[in-house]
Amino acid sequence: MTGFTRQISIIAALAFTVIVNALAIRLPLNGITTQELSSRYATLVTPAGYVFGIWSIIYLGLIGFAVYQALPGQRQRKEIDAIAPAFIISCIANGGWLVLWHYEQVLLSTVAMVTLLISLIIVVRRLSSLPAQGADHWLLKLPFSIYLGWVSVATIVNFAVLGYSLGATGRGTFEQAIAIGVLAVGLGLAIFMALRRGDAAYALVIAWAYVGIALKQSDAQAVVLVAYAFASLAAFAAVRGWIRGAVPREVVPAR
Repeated sequence: MTGFTRQISIIAALAFTVIVNALAIRLPLNGITTQELSSRYATLVTPAGYVFGIWSIIYLGLIGFAVYQALPGQRQRKEIDAIAPAFIISCIANGGWLVLWHYEQVLLSTVAMVTLLISLIIVVRRLSSLPAQGADHWLLKLPFSIYLGWVSVATIVNFAVLGYSLGATGRGTFEQAIAIGVLAVGLGLAIFMALRRGDAAYALVIAWAYVGIALKQSDAQAVVLVAYAFASLAAFAAVRGWIRGAVPREVVPAR
């Protein structure tokens, strides 16, 4: 998919996602708001409601990307051509997830979320060679780093919801240990992305979400303490990652 066809296809795919999200809020789909659904599944890794406000930043970034790639000067960009199929799949998966989630098809919604995650991983990997500066950084790399960071957290939460729907509703020591293990996976991803990929934005999103989890899970003290600690580590990794990304690799001293 190249040129004008790619530009129009990306705009149409994003428009589909935005429209489905708007319907989910305005109608809402199945007569239930997203927040009401989240309250039904009281998992130990569900963040506080305000954390979901990051979707506004994500969609602003994606709109910026859609406009940028539609400019005449971007029509023959091989990097954008390379991510177009994965981006379109991500839009379909995003809209599909919303419909499945609102109709409480938890297993299928998990499949949609994993599809969204994989498609965004492909996008971020294919954009990794672009410089961490200029319009390409702000309108190509950064929006997808933030998006992938949030979808990584959302995937963790979606699997927790799946477990909850299957009867794993406890909040005892064992359940908290599982939750902490899951949070450790997210932290590991944040550290990898920040320190190995120089992706500070990804790690900051993890930190943002983990603070929200700590605030939400006030009755699970172990989860609260670990979530705060992991958020701090993710934020520290983000700072290191930002420094790494800001310094040209050829002048970074070998370690």
